[in-house]
Amino acid sequence: MNTRREIEHIGQYMKQRRAELGLSLQGLADRVGCSKAHVWDLEKGHSTNPTLDLALSLCEALQCSLGALIGVDQSQPNFTDDEMALIAAHRQIFNDSK
Repeated sequence: MNTRREIEHIGQYMKQRRAELGLSLQGLADRVGCSKAHVWDLEKGHSTNPTLDLALSLCEALQCSLGALIGVDQSQPNFTDDEMALIAAHRQIFNDSK
């Protein structure tokens, strides 16, 4: 993880969800079990390596999935070029058999 884009996404997403839920920095910190300063650091991208425990606590407090928090859309699978070629070949075989 830890790319600048992912870190920025986490901070922006946290701030957006916090606003949607009507939570203050302190309110989120209390729900997560960390300091208000740490929440602020995460939102500003100054804290760049949250633990898995903290990330999961943030997900619970922000009522979101881990994928949403880190900006990874799991609704669409990521296929390699080779996998896409296999899928295309399968579709061709299937269509030819009709």
